[in-house]
Amino acid sequence: MFRSKSQLTVIITTSLYAEDLFRFTLSLIHFYLTGSPLSF
Repeated sequence: MFRSKSQLTVIITTSLYAEDLFRFTLSLIHFYLTGSPLSF
């Protein structure tokens, strides 16, 4: 499935970054709607 270990590392890093971005976006939307910050 994966050609190299570095490719796997990139995918893992991207998914971790995507999760952080998703949480940040959610908290930003929540703050915009309710006026109170959302903490995880």
